Amino acid sequence: MSFWPGEISIEDGQFIENGVLFKNLSFVWGNVEQKTNDLDEWMSPMTWVLFAEFHSQAILNNKNGTGYVDKYDINKDNVKKRLLENLKAPDYLDMYEEFIRDNKV
Repeated sequence: MSFWPGEISIEDGQFIENGVLFKNLSFVWGNVEQKTNDLDEWMSPMTWVLFAEFHSQAILNNKNGTGYVDKYDINKDNVKKRLLENLKAPDYLDMYEEFIRDNKV
């Protein structure tokens, strides 16, 4: 989470055909990906999972009239659940097994 800003503006949210687009949130996600790409193998799936959780929170906040999403609003249990779901993909199965073993899930 240290690579993500404390608050991200979502005032640019646009409801489109298949969801909601937050260009600023996507821009921040791209910046985080660039900064973390070469750090370790865990950063790619974790960055994606955090983006997905930020996006879900952004939709809720946008509907409630809040123009930003705060990283402290991100639910850690949801992040863990999303990470486990994503690690079940064929390219990440070794990481899934490592996560299960190390976290005694």
